[in-house]
Order: sequence, then C-alpha cells, then structure tokens
Amino acid sequence: MCDSARCVSQVLSPLDELDSFENAPHRLATLSRSAAYDDPVLLVHRFDPRELVRPASPPRPFSFIVHTPPMGCESLEWRITLSCSVCDGDAPTQWRPKRHLLLRGPSASAINQNEGETQGTTSTAAAEGSPLPPAVVSGPYLQAVGPTSALVVWRTSTPDEGRVTASTQRHSGLLTFHQASPPDAASLDVIVALTGLHPHTTYAYRMWGTAGELLPGQEFQFTTLWGPSDSQTAPVPDTAAQPPPSPSALASLPVRLLLLGDVGTGTGSTIVPAVLSAAASFAAKTLTAPSALVLLGDQGYEHGADSAYTLNLFQPLQSLLATTPMFPVPGNRDGLRSAILRHGQETGPYFTRFFAPREGESGGLASHSGVYYAVDVGALHLIVLDSVFSDRSAGGAMANWLRADLAALNGTQWLVAVWHHPPYSKGGTDSDFDRTAIEMRETFLPLLEAAGVDVIVSGHAHNYERSVLIDGAYGSSDEFGDGNVVDAGLGAPPDVPYVKPPGLVAHKGCVAVVAGSAGDINYKNYGMMHPTHLRLAGGAGRPALLKMHGLLEAGSFFIDVDPENSTLTGTFVTANGDVGDRFAIVKRAGAQEATRAQLASVSASSRGQLQRAQSLVPVATGAWSESLWLVILLAIAVQFVWSLFLAKRRKGAKVEPPVDEPV
Repeated sequence: MCDSARCVSQVLSPLDELDSFENAPHRLATLSRSAAYDDPVLLVHRFDPRELVRPASPPRPFSFIVHTPPMGCESLEWRITLSCSVCDGDAPTQWRPKRHLLLRGPSASAINQNEGETQGTTSTAAAEGSPLPPAVVSGPYLQAVGPTSALVVWRTSTPDEGRVTASTQRHSGLLTFHQASPPDAASLDVIVALTGLHPHTTYAYRMWGTAGELLPGQEFQFTTLWGPSDSQTAPVPDTAAQPPPSPSALASLPVRLLLLGDVGTGTGSTIVPAVLSAAASFAAKTLTAPSALVLLGDQGYEHGADSAYTLNLFQPLQSLLATTPMFPVPGNRDGLRSAILRHGQETGPYFTRFFAPREGESGGLASHSGVYYAVDVGALHLIVLDSVFSDRSAGGAMANWLRADLAALNGTQWLVAVWHHPPYSKGGTDSDFDRTAIEMRETFLPLLEAAGVDVIVSGHAHNYERSVLIDGAYGSSDEFGDGNVVDAGLGAPPDVPYVKPPGLVAHKGCVAVVAGSAGDINYKNYGMMHPTHLRLAGGAGRPALLKMHGLLEAGSFFIDVDPENSTLTGTFVTANGDVGDRFAIVKRAGAQEATRAQLASVSASSRGQLQRAQSLVPVATGAWSESLWLVILLAIAVQFVWSLFLAKRRKGAKVEPPVDEPV
C-alpha cells in the first residue's frame, strides 16, 4: 500500500533542484520556459484539470491535492502537490516534483473542495469543456506613479485584456483607461497606464477584464505624486467644481516615505505581518499615510523567482501595494533569476514584475533603465541606484546618469538616495570586505555628497544601523576619523537635531541608515559597531559618553519632510510598534560651520577604547539603551551621595580611644 502522507511529505521536502520535465504532463511541460530563471517552484501558466488528471506520461496514474490559501476570497493562487496513487512497494511513483507547484487559478468555485483539499477531482465546468474565467492571482499594485500618470498592474490566471475605471472629486464622470496594446497570448500580466492625471490628487479605481469586473465590490484609492516643478507652475485648468491644488498648497505639503528592507521572506513569515501592522499603526497615530513605498531589495526570497514575488511580496503586501505608489530597489537575490544582457536587454522575473519610471515619469531625468531612476515627492528628490545589475564604475552609464540628474536639480530642498548594499555596516554584512559595498561607497558617495545628499538608506543587512552626521568617508572603517564627523550627536531629543544650511549644499553631512530587517533579523558576529555609528549621548550638557548605534530588531523606516519647518525626520519603527530610533535634520540660514566642531571632536583613541570595551561587554543598543544608561548613571549618583553621607557621619562622630592603648 502507498503511504500517501509519506509520499506527500517527500514531495514537499525542500530540495535544491527539480526533476527533469521529460515525464511531466503536457501542460506542465509548456510552462514559462522563460524561466530558465525560475527557482524550484514551477509556474503553471495554463491549466485545465482534465489534462492534469490523466497525463500522457508517465503511464501510472496519480492524484493531486489542492491547498486553499487562507485568503478569504476566490481569486487564489493554488498550491498543487503531486502525489502517487500507485507505488512500487513503499516507494512513491518515479515522477514527482521536489517542491509544490503553483497553479494560476482557477477560482475557488471551480474545484470541489473537501475541507480545503481535493484529490483527483475536476470541476463540472472543466468536465463540460467550458473555459474558466480569468481570475486575479496577484495585484493590483501601482508602478511608475508620477504627478500626471501611473501604472496599475495585476496578474490573471489566464491571458486577459484589462481596463481600469477611475474617479476623482475633480471629475464629474468616470475615467476609463484601457491596456495600451492587445495582450500577449502567453502573458498573464495586465498593465494599464493611467494618463492625464493631476498632481497630488486622489483617484479611486476598479479593475475590469473581458468578462466584467474582476474584483466586484472592491475599490482602491491612491494619490498621485507631486514635485518642485508642479509647485512652481500654474495649475492645469479643470472644468470640475474642485480645482487642482495651487502651487503654494503643493509646496507646503508634508512628505512621507515608507521604506522596507528585505521584506520578501515569505508568506509563512511572522515578522512581515508584525512589521506591516506596526507601520500601519504608526501611520495612523501620526495621521499621515505614506506618499510612497520604497522596497530596498530582496523582494523575492530565496532566488528572485517569479513565483517568489507572488507568494512573498504581492500577496502579503496586497492592501498596501494597491493603494501606495511602490518604487523597487534591486537586491542581490533579485539578481539570481534575472539579468541585464550585454546589449542592455533586461530579462527575467524582476523585469516582468516591476516597472520603473525609466522615462522620468516620476521626476528627474529619464534613465532609460529598469533598475536606477529618480522620483520627486514634493521638495524631496529620491535617487534609486542599482548595486546588483549595473556597472558600478565611475565611467559607467549609471554614474553618468546620476551626474546629469543631480546637475539638473532645481527647487529641490532634500536629497535622499537608496540602494541595496550598505556603504557602512558591521551587522549582517561587513562593508569593509563586501566588494559591491566598497564600489558603491567609492564611486557614488562622492557624487552624492558633492550634491548635498541628506540621507542614504540601504538594506541587505538584516538589522538596523544608523550613522551620525558624516561626510567624506569613502574608505574602510579603519580609515574613518574625526575629520569625517560633522556632528556626533544623537540628532534627536534629548539632544538637538542636526543642522544644515538651506537647500542642497555640498559636504554638509549626511546620515547613512541600514534598514534591512522588514522580513528577517540576524547579524554575523560583526557586532554592529561600525565607527560611523559612534555618537555622543546624553543631552545638551553632553557628558563624555560614547555609544554605538545598532539594533537587532525587525522593523520599518520612515522619512518625513515638513516643508514649513524645513525639517526631515527619520524614524525606525520596530515590529512591536516602538520607536527604536529617531533623528532630525533642520535646514536654516546662518548655520555656522563650527557649531558642532567641539562636540564632533572624538579622538581615535577614545573610539579604540570604546570598541575594545564593547568587544568584552555586550552594549545595550536601541531605544531602550537610553533608559539603561540613565539607570546606570542614576545608580552611580546615588552611590556617590550615600558615600558622602557616610563620610560626613563618621567625621562628626566622637570616637573614644581604647584605655589600654596610648592615644
């Protein structure tokens, strides 16, 4: 007899490679062979249950089990497990996949379900030969959103032609947008371009296919972006009762970016839901939804396969991605199944699932690249760089584009740059020995700092690290010195914020952040003790207390810009909902060069003593460490006062000498 439970467990056991497709059923053999890039999770692009039940080869029959994901809707991505119904003794049949398969659809009603599982059954519709209607497998999600345009993207179970209807208070009627070109017969991705939109305007939209509305009753909303040029020009005339925002109103709007690093760890992760929930709570408490979402790389563990993006990103983040413009950063895992070929051809799952604003739709100069580009959000200019696919040399296309984009800036008050590999880290990676991190630090940091960059954010390391205000640190950690410190303070209460002159001024300091813990936490015994993270702590009086800033916590990172107060605030929100770290940069006229000179002067010997001490004694890090240090200082103070009291008491007491000894 066949032990079906044992067979299924063997099928699902995670192995490194797939069996050959030679004995696979016909439809499984015709899956996306574009996926020489897919990892050991197969993508079934077309499916008819009749073809799965009786394959032409192998001759032995087998059954299948349909696992229903707990999504509570009919637009599902089925997980298919092939198991044997005939065994040679106790061994499973010869043909089986080494991992479960993903079936694109059908809907829940198309399969007879028995407590979420069906073995060897087919639907009535399939048995009668009726085609199954397209179902939404993933999405919708927003790409290349700018002031006047956006892309709405989703994936269906079968090829379909899509359209989007949108409405806004500034239009009395319904706007309809169709797919730009007829769908590819083999493509399951629907991409609809929304054009002629207004800056910073909220649109409600619905998705439609050839058979009608795809998600009946579900309406999504998003708000277009706006940039410096939008606040300097007259508003576009509109016949509706409510006109677009005025230039002065646009210029004063606050900006919020939500940044998630290495978030694509999987649907089974308990970290991702906690991080997303904490981020949503923080946004609700502060009454500000994110203007844009930035993904810092590694969106699809383990190998950047098409199916990994569906399961590990688009499904867990579905509600966020449907309402928030998303801008991706390529990570090293995203590059395992995708590539840019010699002649610039972009191929693989990363480039079929993510659509960068390569023509400057979201701001800045057109990069004509799917991996590096610019985005304007109010007075903030975001630079997205690629540390995975592109040439990282000073004469490469990415560096040349960056120079041109920075030179063309006009009206920008804040400059933020993001890429995957952190320039400074002693957490989940060591930036002294990571060749990619070294090249990004040596080639691109000088260009950005010459342009007045304020904040740099990276992922890759699954922890949180944050520098003080620094400049010119392009070498290894051993080469970092006092001359690279612009301000060694906390940058937040009880200390004062970092101060820079208005606008973008070269070499006035930037804060480098590592925020790669949205999906996992770990570090590799580097101690999270990079010297750029050295800081003075303790408030305005500044006691001589040195600390390293690192936090082994899962969480998300927010960047907020308040134009009215010329302030940028960075906040790390832990998965528990706590504020693990916060700093602020204020730009005001008359900022003196030597305001922080004495405070920033920390000798190399002091750094060495601190690092040696920390190598022997674990150092409390994160938000709770402030309280720990206060407790320690308070205990010392109490002990000191008690010693003075005892000494005074002994001095005032009369002590009689012993009678048998001379005085």
